[in-house]
Amino acid sequence: MKGKFYGVNIGFDWKSMTIRAKEALEDSDFILYDSLLSYEAKEVISNALGIIDTTGKKIEDLFFPEGEFWSPEGPIYNDSLEGIRRLFTEEDSYDGEFPFPDGYSLRDIRDLLDQGHNISIVTSSPYGIDRRCTSICVVLQEMGYETEVIPGITRITHQAAMAKLPLTGGVTCRLSMWKGVEEQLEKAIVNSDSIIISVVRKCHIELIVDILRRYDIPLSTAMVLSDLGTDNEYVGPIDPEKEYATYSTVVIQKCGWD
Repeated sequence: MKGKFYGVNIGFDWKSMTIRAKEALEDSDFILYDSLLSYEAKEVISNALGIIDTTGKKIEDLFFPEGEFWSPEGPIYNDSLEGIRRLFTEEDSYDGEFPFPDGYSLRDIRDLLDQGHNISIVTSSPYGIDRRCTSICVVLQEMGYETEVIPGITRITHQAAMAKLPLTGGVTCRLSMWKGVEEQLEKAIVNSDSIIISVVRKCHIELIVDILRRYDIPLSTAMVLSDLGTDNEYVGPIDPEKEYATYSTVVIQKCGWD
């Protein structure tokens, strides 16, 4: 009998890990995580694994190719499904050793599933669902394996809860550096009374301020949630001169906060 594959997201804070995520990890013989995750993400995962019984489980790195394989100029950057299919089937789909000297590759996952092992790839994405994780699940399902994706509590939800700010009745925007960001954000601010934005870079703060001023919307209607739970915590009106943490959250209530 083939094993089952879980795509598990711990979420922004390991203390808020869901019961379903805990069950999936406990049901897994192998728990793998991306070798290139940030230190903060690895710390969240490490703390989460500390509250489950890992006796007899293998906890190892999962290696993905980097460089040209995933570069914006590469042939499959915008089609992660095709990239994952290649990694499951082709030894020469990227430059590098195969198999890896330490840790596991996607082809190893397929072999382990065929041997009846349950496997989890665990992530700590600030947005809840990791793109590569879902792509792996889709491709494995195409190949006849049982899969399940388990979401986590996102950074936006966590920060809003800590600041006791509502997230209902609005439009949620995640800003990136790609084309169309200004147009999308402008439409959201003009057409909605409540807007929730996950900010990635300082230029996004500047863009939000510029649009608010363009439509004579007071800056006091935009609340910034930054570095919550740390010594640098900030919850207050947006300030274009202030430096905020990466992945801060901006909540705009055009009717004001009184």
